[in-house]
Amino acid sequence: MGVTRTSAEEHIQQAIAHQLSGQHWHAVVDFSRAIKLNPDSNVYYQRGSAYLGLGEYRAAVEDLCKSINLKPGSTAYFKRGMLYRLLAQPDKAIADFSSALALDPGLDDARVQRELATHELRGTRQVGGCPVGHSNGTKASPKR
Repeated sequence: MGVTRTSAEEHIQQAIAHQLSGQHWHAVVDFSRAIKLNPDSNVYYQRGSAYLGLGEYRAAVEDLCKSINLKPGSTAYFKRGMLYRLLAQPDKAIADFSSALALDPGLDDARVQRELATHELRGTRQVGGCPVGHSNGTKASPKR
């Protein structure tokens, strides 16, 4: 009997099926196999998403860095920016959201996230012009 060789595309399809069923670790394994056969920007991006599903933020950032190095894309910059916010690195998040906007000026979510990261960097979080946890100078009256 001959040895059956699985293509990178077959590993990618298996990984996507695992990811859709919530089996992120199996997805990571199959994406890793695909990367060994064909290191591609999209596969690194997908494996980064699988790591994100596992809560492995640093591994997800590493894969998104590899994806961006191979082929910069607004969605990869945006996702990495979100991870940097989760890792409390607003300066890096701001840079990534700005890069995402440079590639896709219509990416409004990146604009909003960049503003939120800017407030985090300054040590303030604001909603509607008011820092979270503070009022706008008026006191709320108790419900009656």
